[in-house]
Amino acid sequence: MGLYASPCPIMTHNTAQFLTVDKKQERISLVEKENRINEGIVKEIIRDLRTKLDGGFFEKEEHVRIAIVARICMALGWDIWNPQEFYTEYPIRMKGRDGSVDVALFHSDLKDRTPDVFIEIKAVGKLKGNIESSEDQLQEYNFYNTASITVLTDGKVWRFYLSSATGTFAQKLFCTINIMENDEDFIQTVFQNILSKSRYALDAVNYAKKMHSDLRLSKDIERAKREANQRIDENPALNMYQLVQLILRERGREFGIEEIKRLWGYKSGVKEEISSQKEDSPAPDKFVIKETPEPQITIGGINDSYTYRNITRIFIVDEWHEVRYWWEAKKVVYERFYDELKNADLPKRMRIMVNKSDHYMPFTLDSRGYVEGHGAANTILNDIKRVLSILGYDPQKDIKIESQPSGAKKRVYR
Repeated sequence: MGLYASPCPIMTHNTAQFLTVDKKQERISLVEKENRINEGIVKEIIRDLRTKLDGGFFEKEEHVRIAIVARICMALGWDIWNPQEFYTEYPIRMKGRDGSVDVALFHSDLKDRTPDVFIEIKAVGKLKGNIESSEDQLQEYNFYNTASITVLTDGKVWRFYLSSATGTFAQKLFCTINIMENDEDFIQTVFQNILSKSRYALDAVNYAKKMHSDLRLSKDIERAKREANQRIDENPALNMYQLVQLILRERGREFGIEEIKRLWGYKSGVKEEISSQKEDSPAPDKFVIKETPEPQITIGGINDSYTYRNITRIFIVDEWHEVRYWWEAKKVVYERFYDELKNADLPKRMRIMVNKSDHYMPFTLDSRGYVEGHGAANTILNDIKRVLSILGYDPQKDIKIESQPSGAKKRVYR
């Protein structure tokens, strides 16, 4: 060895490759370690918040923003001291006016960036009875500048929306958690997968899309389970999963048995929209016919009469869509066929207008115009039928309506 021999071994190609792999594994280990640390911190925060929520510590909206939302975001890796990352009162353009979102999260420092998360904050307890109006507000927030995920919270209840999903804003909801009521592990998992900074830009959105999709599929299974309760005697040879699979197939939905088992009693926290069957209770060997009468849900064609009935879903060409009101069925059609309808020769009440004032009671097509939403069930269905006919579809074959009695009583004239 010479006088100036290197103190380090010679770096061969194989050595460099080994060290590269080793460094990569080291980075993965650090990420896993960080996630475990964050998991423990989030759970500690949940326990502390439960104590403080129970004690009525949070008296106003600002308390929720700083002592709950900012605290959780900080534990999930967001720099709450950097206003370019944790942006409070983020200015946005709304329809006809300027507004601001309580908190906008940005994982990137790039200019012209898209917000990762919008968080709309209310005082504790102020969500109750105001969810629909709050969702209208969120729809406006996302009108020109759409965030990947939108959150509505009063600190206690957290509602998560996939902003890019189709339908009304209520239909974009994919998960709800309640700090006081839900399992600690479930709350931590949702926060970790949806709101962790390390999950952006792609992972959190993909996770949200999967939850949103599973929620919609689980609703189909829940409806089929209710019908199966009434049809078990017709099919004694089929087990519970096979009967549900048969009913779904009759409705034009193909599900594998394993998929049905996976989504049986699916847990998303969206209690008001999913059957209350407990996730941890095993599926019964046989269906039990409930003593309480189920809603008389029926599926009919476009030409049937739907007076005194509420719509629950509409099938358009090849896909079922969940709706709550008749005008929402019309909105689904217009959103799906927007490109074909934007310049179509239609009567004024069926036309897409640029100005809201051109219609009596319009609904909004996401940043693309307004359509008349006023009208009784059969009037709206006539509009849908005409639109589908103009587009070359057969409304009698390509439209199905799922509905149930509205509870309204038919007037008797004397």
